[in-house]
Amino acid sequence: MLSSTRFKHIPARLRLLVTNLYLVSGSEIIQAKWKEPDLHNKAYKALSVHNMCKMPKDALAFWMDDDSGHHLQPHPHSKVPPHLRIEYLTDSLVSTFSTGDGLKPFARRFTTNLTERLLDTDSVRPIWSSFPGLFAFMRAGLFPAAVEAMCGQSLLLKHPPFVEDFWAFNKVLPGLAKGYPRWLFPQSYRARDICLSSLKRWHELICTHFDEPAVGNKGWNPAYGTEFGSAAFSTGASSMIVDFVLYVLRERHR
Repeated sequence: MLSSTRFKHIPARLRLLVTNLYLVSGSEIIQAKWKEPDLHNKAYKALSVHNMCKMPKDALAFWMDDDSGHHLQPHPHSKVPPHLRIEYLTDSLVSTFSTGDGLKPFARRFTTNLTERLLDTDSVRPIWSSFPGLFAFMRAGLFPAAVEAMCGQSLLLKHPPFVEDFWAFNKVLPGLAKGYPRWLFPQSYRARDICLSSLKRWHELICTHFDEPAVGNKGWNPAYGTEFGSAAFSTGASSMIVDFVLYVLRERHR
């Protein structure tokens, strides 16, 4: 690799096929970058939603053209209207409903869902039991409970195979992340397309058959899930909800 002493910690860019790699060395430089409040991971998100979630380039342009920043107050030189502040809207949405009081409705519903699923299975008994694959058992209970808590009941009711489809998609992510063409990784792209197809049909269903998102007094709606889903449909993130939901599901279950 490049010698940090020889190049005096100068960042270097390497071009490998379709990917740019940036090499940064020196503890002072790395620490300074992590402490910089204006740094964000928009490029990583763009890579995720485009390569991994198939967001069209015209929709991705809204994200990349957003120069307003991810703070409450937009950058003074930005001319992006409030409803197109995708970076701020998505960051604020995830932050609000993934921490503190905003997480409580999701946690309550998730706990309820998981308890009901465990009680309904014959594998759970009042005595100590052994499982040949504990991870597979927990995955079969944890993930559906989380999906229903976040997205409501309609997704898994209309598309029961979504759970297995998602894990098939998650397994092939490395090939998608590198941005290789479809003909090199046809199975990876096929798994991604199956997941997206289910989410698109779910999106069309709730947009056609349900009124404006409304959350009950327990912070949950059977169509949209917790306030996270309701807020996603009510903000600028709704224009990218299919890709965004798949992205968030993937991040939560890495």
